[in-house]
Amino acid sequence: MKPEFSEELSYNYILFEKEITNLKNFLNKLSERYNLVGKNVVIGFYAEQYIAEAMNLKADIVLIGEGEINPSILTKVYEGFKSGKYACMIVSDTALLMSNVQGILKEISGETGCSIAYVLTVSTSGLERYDAIMYYNAGQVYNALLSQCKANSAEVNIYLLTTIATLLIIILESILLVKWRVKI
Repeated sequence: MKPEFSEELSYNYILFEKEITNLKNFLNKLSERYNLVGKNVVIGFYAEQYIAEAMNLKADIVLIGEGEINPSILTKVYEGFKSGKYACMIVSDTALLMSNVQGILKEISGETGCSIAYVLTVSTSGLERYDAIMYYNAGQVYNALLSQCKANSAEVNIYLLTTIATLLIIILESILLVKWRVKI
């Protein structure tokens, strides 16, 4: 249509293609490095599905289907987080605009301990380029995923520390009882 811009458009296309290739490689390496390929996540609305898939995650369930939250979906979400089926929840700026979503998210997170990644689906906050938005989203999602993993491993460490402390108390009490009986 505009042959005078052909060279510039071709050059911009090649640059964009390189940026997207770098983004894909970055996202693939992150997924592999943290062993998160194929993890199930809950998405707030359909707009987040492309974000999850770009990060090698499986968008297993949508919280807000056709503009409202279905109680049966909420039950599945609660059960999924409690059983460990879902790694985190990915919620976009689009989903947050829908009625009562923020309250429900706080409730789900409070009751199940799930982490929530708040992502962007449209250009805002000075992020005008697609790759910048996706790098931002990757940071949000992996922060949620890794904080969930750290929280789970911290529970194991607390359990281990409690067990060790209990054993030490039992050993000390046994030593004191033996010494007390020897004196009598």
